[in-house]
Amino acid sequence: TSGNVLTSDGTNWASTAPASSAGLVFIQEVTASNVANVTLGGFSSTYDSYQIEVVNVYGGNSNNLRTRFTVNGSELTSGYHSSVERRSAGSSSTNIYGLASYPYLQVTGDSLGAASSSAMSTTMRIFGYTGYKTFISHGLGNYGGLNNADAIGGHESSTGTLNSVNFFLLSGNIYGKFRLYGIVKS
Repeated sequence: TSGNVLTSDGTNWASTAPASSAGLVFIQEVTASNVANVTLGGFSSTYDSYQIEVVNVYGGNSNNLRTRFTVNGSELTSGYHSSVERRSAGSSSTNIYGLASYPYLQVTGDSLGAASSSAMSTTMRIFGYTGYKTFISHGLGNYGGLNNADAIGGHESSTGTLNSVNFFLLSGNIYGKFRLYGIVKS
């Protein structure tokens, strides 16, 4: 039947309906190499939420990785709120702090290292293509010779349509991979 999948048990063939398409759908990948910022686009009404993978990212001048959303065609430079928790492996200390009405969302709880040996990786979820947008991020990186785990949650206060996400450092350039996926509506 047209649209079905042909399968075999080694002896017999069967025509079955394809598996559910629930899950992640790849949209875009950007490999950063000594660039000031990375922009991921391709947001649409096809998905209500998105996942971004930040893989083995490091940057110059030891800065936190930050992001801004472009909403209704304009990059938002205010109105971001987040809560950040960072814990160092092998330590009982935890740094927890909040950022209110900031000009960006903080993606990492500590500064990125300036070399590939100090890279970090994180997964970021964005909920809401239109209207109020929230995000969560969790990852692991090596900062200053210590492995650190981050957990960050936040939102931005506009209610427009999300067009793109721009990652940057306050100074220095970025290296690593950024992948954008749409999460299939159920």
